[in-house]
Amino acid sequence: MSALPDPKREAFAQAVARGVRIADAYTEAGYPCRKNATRAARTLWAKARVAEIMDERTWGGSRDLAGLIGLLKVAFEAAIKLNSAAAMMAAKAIITEAARLKLLLPRDEPVAAADDRLEILTQEEWIRRYGPGAR
Repeated sequence: MSALPDPKREAFAQAVARGVRIADAYTEAGYPCRKNATRAARTLWAKARVAEIMDERTWGGSRDLAGLIGLLKVAFEAAIKLNSAAAMMAAKAIITEAARLKLLLPRDEPVAAADDRLEILTQEEWIRRYGPGAR
C-alpha cells in the first residue's frame, strides 16, 4: 500500500501515525466535524495505512535486526526457488549478509542450572519463611 488516493485520508493517517490525538488529526486533515474521527480511525484503510507508516518509520531508526534477518530468510528462500545462476548468486549474498547481521544480535543469557536456583532449607527455616504466620 502506498499513499492513499484521498489527500484528506492520507493526511489523517499521517497525523495519527505521528501520535496526534484522533480528533485533532481528523480536523487537521481538513474534515469539518470531529464526531466521525473515531469511526474513521477504526476503518480498515486507516488501520492499514497507519500501520504501514509506522513500519516505515521503524525501519528508519530501528536497531532490532531480528525482523531484517527474517526478511532476508524469506528472500533467500524465494531466490532458491528460482533455480537460476543469478538467483543462486543473490541467495549466496543474502545468506552471507544474514549471517553477518546475526553476529550483531545480542547473545542470549545462559540459563542458570536448576541446582543453582535451589535453596536448601531446613524444616525450621521453611516453617519460619512459609509456615503459619509468615509474611
